[in-house]
Amino acid sequence: MIDQKQHILCDIELRVSGPTEKATATFAANTLRTIANKLEQHGYADGHHEIMDLAGQTMGTIYLDFSEVINMQN
Repeated sequence: MIDQKQHILCDIELRVSGPTEKATATFAANTLRTIANKLEQHGYADGHHEIMDLAGQTMGTIYLDFSEVINMQN
């Protein structure tokens, strides 16, 4: 029997700042939703990717490793 499973290793680092804690949390959450939407649309390949803010400045990175594990069982 062959058991195949897909795995994604995902590391995200964001540096978010704003005028208040609430505004900063909202901005971070919106950024994470944008990343999630892009991931669901297969918008990332393996490796490191910069995360940009609306002004085009780097605000963090995401690392993705897509892999498939195949277990052969008798």
